[in-house]
Amino acid sequence: MIETPINSESTASDVAKKSKSNFSLSFIFLPREKREAMYTVYAVCRALDDCVDEAPNPGEGRRRLDEVLSLIESAYSGENITSAMGAELAKVVQSFRIRKEWFLELARGMAMDLTQNRYPTFEELKTYCYRVASAVGMICIEIFGYTSGLACTYAESLGLALQLTNILRDVGDDAERGRIYLPLEDLDRFEYSESDVLSGVHNPRFVSLMAYQHQRAQDFFDRASAILPAVDRRTLFPAEMMRAVYHRLLTRIEGRQFRVFGKRIRVSKWSKLSTALSIYARDVLLNPHPIRTDQPTPP
Repeated sequence: MIETPINSESTASDVAKKSKSNFSLSFIFLPREKREAMYTVYAVCRALDDCVDEAPNPGEGRRRLDEVLSLIESAYSGENITSAMGAELAKVVQSFRIRKEWFLELARGMAMDLTQNRYPTFEELKTYCYRVASAVGMICIEIFGYTSGLACTYAESLGLALQLTNILRDVGDDAERGRIYLPLEDLDRFEYSESDVLSGVHNPRFVSLMAYQHQRAQDFFDRASAILPAVDRRTLFPAEMMRAVYHRLLTRIEGRQFRVFGKRIRVSKWSKLSTALSIYARDVLLNPHPIRTDQPTPP
C-alpha cells in the first residue's frame, strides 16, 4: 500500500491545510459543505500528482496511479470502498454530480508525465494542460455552482492559463528533473536549445522565448476574464481568486525578467490574502446578484 493522502491517517482537510498551494487558498471562503468537498477533491488530486512525482520509476508510478484510479472507480460505483477517503469522495461526487470523466482526464494527464518529458508542439502541450488543469477546473465549478454553460469554457481557459503560469515558474525545477515543458517548436523559433534549458542559460534568446510564452498565458487569462458569466460571479468567486493570484504570479515572473533558474518566484502570503479578500469583496459582498444553488451538469 502506498503512502499517499488517500490511504494515510490524514484527513482530506489535513492534507489541504498543510499545503501551501495557491489552489487551496480559496477553500476557507466557501460554505462548509463546499469547503469539505474541495478538501476531498484536493486530496485526490494531490494523491494522483504524488503517484508520479514521488515514484522511483515509471512502472511503480503506473502502479500507484492505478491504485488511486481504483479508489475513484469505487467511489463512483459505490462498491469496494475500503477507506475513509473513498467514502468522502463517493459522497462528494454524488452530492455535486461530478462527472467521472474529469477525474479520468486528470489521471491521463498525470500518466503522460510517466512517459513524456518533451512536447514538440504547443498543441500537444495544450492537451497535457487541459488534462491536468482544465479538468480540475471542471470538477471545481460543479462544487462552486454555476448556471451558465459559459462557466465550462471559463474553467477550461482558466485552467490553461494557470498551468502555463506554473510551467513558466517551474522551468528551472523541471530542468533539474530532465523535463522541458516549453514547446520544442518554440525553442527552435528563438534559437534556444534543449541543452540551454537543462544548463539554466539565461540570455536574450531565453528572455524572448519566455516573453512569447508569457503572452500565451496572458491570452488565456484574458479569455477567461472576458467569458466569465456575470450571473455566476458570486458562486465562482473561488476560481476568480485563483485567477487573480496566479495572474499576479505571472506578472511577477515577467517583472523578474524571467529569472526562473534558481530560487522559485513566489507571491507572498500577504499578497495572496489581500488579493483573495479583494475578489471576495467585489464578487460576493458587493455583488447584488442572488446566489444560485442549482448546479447543472454540462452535456
